[in-house]
Amino acid sequence: MKIGRLKKGSGAVSVWELMRRKGSGADSTTYGVLIHGLCKNGHLNKALTILKEAEDQRDKLDALAHSSMVDGLSKQGRVDEALGILHQMDNHDCKLSPHVCNLLIKGFVRASKLEQEIHFFREMESKGCSPPLVVYNTLINGLCKAERFCRAYSFVKEMLKKDWKPDSITYSLLMVALDLWRQALDKGLER
Repeated sequence: MKIGRLKKGSGAVSVWELMRRKGSGADSTTYGVLIHGLCKNGHLNKALTILKEAEDQRDKLDALAHSSMVDGLSKQGRVDEALGILHQMDNHDCKLSPHVCNLLIKGFVRASKLEQEIHFFREMESKGCSPPLVVYNTLINGLCKAERFCRAYSFVKEMLKKDWKPDSITYSLLMVALDLWRQALDKGLER
């Protein structure tokens, strides 16, 4: 049974602690699987402790460990910590991927941190991680939810300039945004 698949995470920690007591040192794979399992089950503080231990041991963690931390922290609204983990990936020679960036952008959307969301999106581009359509859709979704329709549309135009073709998700997001815009106008005219 893989450690990351244990339902509660406490069993994984028990196995890990037993390994330590028996003198079996953890390697980067063990750390990565343990961190992934803990994050998936909501044990973020324990996962952060293990991440720190791995770094203290000078273990080079892979993208799975870091992306699991970014995902878990982002889902709990701890986006500043998630951003810190993302920056640590450079120290571990983990290449920035659109998938990990999208996890963080989703976190910014959940936390209603739109300016940080846009700033990070631009930073992503400057670091050579070209955002694919799914990242644009996540960004547009966040802007539409915050009723920043003109800004959302500016990203659609940017996509088109880059020859990205909007998909059904992009169009659905825009239709919802237009409906919200129409409702806002109707309410304004009623007054």
